Amino acid sequence: MASRHTDNIDNSQNQQSNKRKISRLNPVLTRHSISRKRAVIACQPCRAKKARCDNQRPTCSRCQTQESECVYEDATANASFDRGTLAIINRLDYLIDLAESDQSSQSPLVEGLSTRSWQSTYKDVIDEAAHHNIHNRQLEINARGATHVHPSAHLTASTSDSDTRLSFASCEDILKWPVFGEGQHLENIEALFTDPMLANDVTDNQSMTGGESQPLFVGTQKIVDCEPDLLENDITSLVEYFLVQVHTKNPILDPTSLRKMAANIVQFGLQWDGPTCLVLLTCALAVVSSPFARLSTVTGSGVSGGSLEDTSKYGLAKSYYDAARKRIGLLGNGSLATECYFWLGVYEMYSLRPFQASISFNRACVTFQISTRRTFKSEEASLVDAHACRQYWSCLKSEHEISVELQVPSSGLTAQNYTQSFPSPPENNDDDCSSMVASPTLMCYTSPAPFMERLPQVEASWYYYLADIAARRILQRVMDTFYTETVSSQLGNIPNMFKAAEELSRQIEQWYQNLPAPVKFDYDTPAECELAYHLQARAYELQERTYRPFLFHLLNHNLDVATKDRFKRLTHQHSAVCTKLIRHWDIRHRHHGTWLMVRQSFNAALLLVAAQRSGRSGLTHEQYEEAVNLSMSTIRYWEAEAADLKASRVILESVVSQT
Repeated sequence: MASRHTDNIDNSQNQQSNKRKISRLNPVLTRHSISRKRAVIACQPCRAKKARCDNQRPTCSRCQTQESECVYEDATANASFDRGTLAIINRLDYLIDLAESDQSSQSPLVEGLSTRSWQSTYKDVIDEAAHHNIHNRQLEINARGATHVHPSAHLTASTSDSDTRLSFASCEDILKWPVFGEGQHLENIEALFTDPMLANDVTDNQSMTGGESQPLFVGTQKIVDCEPDLLENDITSLVEYFLVQVHTKNPILDPTSLRKMAANIVQFGLQWDGPTCLVLLTCALAVVSSPFARLSTVTGSGVSGGSLEDTSKYGLAKSYYDAARKRIGLLGNGSLATECYFWLGVYEMYSLRPFQASISFNRACVTFQISTRRTFKSEEASLVDAHACRQYWSCLKSEHEISVELQVPSSGLTAQNYTQSFPSPPENNDDDCSSMVASPTLMCYTSPAPFMERLPQVEASWYYYLADIAARRILQRVMDTFYTETVSSQLGNIPNMFKAAEELSRQIEQWYQNLPAPVKFDYDTPAECELAYHLQARAYELQERTYRPFLFHLLNHNLDVATKDRFKRLTHQHSAVCTKLIRHWDIRHRHHGTWLMVRQSFNAALLLVAAQRSGRSGLTHEQYEEAVNLSMSTIRYWEAEAADLKASRVILESVVSQT
């Protein structure tokens, strides 16, 4: 045993001796021969945005350009790694960031626009939604809209923001095109959109706050000065009217629960709590809304009226709104608070206050993120998740569409990726509406007929809701394709631009062909149904956004003859769509997207002016004049409620007079 033990010791010593000899023979492999170097780590802002960082100290180039605080993490934790290990770690970090960027935002130009055709009806889509098996479920909405940084643009982010991505994304950017000349005084034009007091409005009976007009209505009363029993008796009818006229576009509430909240107020009076806040907001929206009617802004005499003249109960709506705002500060961070902030933003959009609405939608998105962090363990988890899913889509969609125009910061809701499924309809547990008699106050502006029946638009409402979400997804693909690349990358790959436009047009056509009967519309005829009317506008918007880059390049860059001819054909299609969009939004009906529709009309008119000046519109002079004059009429009808709209009309008149 001793001999065997001695042999083992000798063998061990021989092995150690051999290892030492190998180490001496290969000094290049020793740990001490590799010099240590601090790992190259991006600053915290660049890491958070997954952007390439040049690691300049004390401030990297990207943070210096954006004038943001540049903070580096302490890298001493990696000091023990050798150079080879650090290189591997850095490479892995880069690959992970690249993979995450590709998953979160893929341009159709990058992924080849390979998408599956819609082969099922919207009824099948709803059934699949309930089982979480919908194709193309992720709505890739980035709330930053046109300011989103595409992965391929990281290396040139310092120049591409002003170079291309924002060169044709908004009205203000279009006004900077060379075709409008240098006589527009761009600084003054940009100031008109945010100046809280226009010179022409000094004598108007308006109070301007935060860049938006606040009408002073004659006879407006604070809610505390009105008879409580009169308001409380109206609440039940107003809630029913809200469910018919407003809730159908964003069906995120449980009607039964909302009716119970209203019944409690009728029984116990207005309280200082969340349910009262929500009910007051629904009442405000019910008062300010009206049945859909396709009335032109141009009267028989050729003179357009005013939106305030046609909203006689605006003051009462504002009273409900003010009462709800007094209770906003008492809300927590739950589901009810999310709904209150969301409907607060919807009312502010109805009253043409987009900047205030963007704040409310942002709060709704942030509150939603806080309220959904906990994990539900109860048996009602599926029901709660379905409710939260509807909140998620409505908040995300509303924040996105307003941020595209205003380019305000995102709430970060997109990054949360709360769900990959379309929202599913609530269970049909709604009680039959009991007979109600509208008060004299309520009957001043509406008929009590809608309150005597159950909601007939529930099915159509959900068809519209899902179709609108699908359209928003296509719009985001358009934005990712044409509004995030640089000029050089687009012009350097013109064949891909044509392929992308063809594929996007195919997707729009598939979306249109698969619309179900309740929301179906004839492409060339204005729809009579409100839900179909809004989807028709979505179709025009998708096409206009798809063709706009071709007009931009045709007017501002030198192209060869063959390419110019193809661009010209698409530009003619773009002008035709702009004309349809202007005619479509010539309407007096007030809704959630009123301010957005007026901006679209103004936008389309500017694009027509640019195309007409260069002789590329494809329209006759009479068609062109009719379109731009109609746009001015639309803006004039709504301009008393928003200072930026009046500025838009003044600017449009100026550029048209110079054509």
